[in-house]
Amino acid sequence: MHAAHGVTAVALIATGLLILSPDLRGRTIGGYGREVGVVHVYTGLVFGIAPVLAWLLVPRGLLAGVWEKIEARDLRTTWRKVHIVLTLTMSGVLTVTGLVLWLGADLPIEIWDVAVEIHAICHWIIVLSLPLHLLVVWRTAIERLRLMLGGEPPELFEFADDGDDDG
Repeated sequence: MHAAHGVTAVALIATGLLILSPDLRGRTIGGYGREVGVVHVYTGLVFGIAPVLAWLLVPRGLLAGVWEKIEARDLRTTWRKVHIVLTLTMSGVLTVTGLVLWLGADLPIEIWDVAVEIHAICHWIIVLSLPLHLLVVWRTAIERLRLMLGGEPPELFEFADDGDDDG
């Protein structure tokens, strides 16, 4: 799920930036066409469906893991808790407001306007928090990769000698 959500999130950020800034869109892809919006909508559908499918396919494992991480009480998991809550909240809000925007022609303009503002604000929250996310997970990702490739276990997994000589 992380890969599907991550790839679609990056695609949505990119297309969202192009939608929010027509001049940027004109300079980067050479036009003001509506294709970017179409790509954004279909990518948004995958973004919204991926967690639902994951929940349907693995309800206990997914939810138990999420709640376990949220309820952890030590300092090391503080970012993890914030990240999970932020991700779930932003994903839900972006999906709901995205659906409102997609159905915009059938809704009162006031609802559509509020949805646009909330969607844009959530977009910028994600854009601003993504570098922090990448910075925090970078070391862990490198350590896991090194371990998978047969390297020495990183410090994170080393245990202090407790003086027990039982082996």
